[in-house]
Amino acid sequence: MGCSPIVPKKITEEEVSIVENGIRQCARLKHYKIDVRGKTITIYLPDQERDELRNVLSQDSPLSPSKLDTFIETLITYSPKMRFILADEDGRKFEVERRCYIGPDDWLFLQGPDDLSKLVKRYCGHLGKESFYELI
Repeated sequence: MGCSPIVPKKITEEEVSIVENGIRQCARLKHYKIDVRGKTITIYLPDQERDELRNVLSQDSPLSPSKLDTFIETLITYSPKMRFILADEDGRKFEVERRCYIGPDDWLFLQGPDDLSKLVKRYCGHLGKESFYELI
C-alpha cells in the first residue's frame, strides 16, 4: 500500500483571506463561496435571490422560519463569477478574470499580473452589481 505524495499548496491562507475580506468589505456580500484549486481562487455567487425564494415558499409553508432558511440553502445553486490566478509564484502576483457569458466556460481577462490586494480592491466591489458586466 503506497502513500500519496503531498502536493504543496500554491495559494496561501493569507491570500484566501484577502479575497474573503474583499468580498465582504468591497462587495458587501453575505452569500458566496470560494474554491481554491491549484493556482486559482474562484468566487461563486448564488444563482437565486434568497429573499424572493423565501417570499414564495413562506406563503404556504408549514416550516418555521429557521427550517425554511435551511431548506432554501438546499435549493440555492452557485456559479463562478470571478477568479484570481497566481501568475508569478516567486513574486506572488495574480491575474484577475471575470466570467464571460458568450460560451459555456468563457473567462474574460481583466488585469495582471499584479498584487492580489490591489486587484481585489479594484474588482471585488463589482460582484453582484450591474457594473460587473461592464468590466472589460
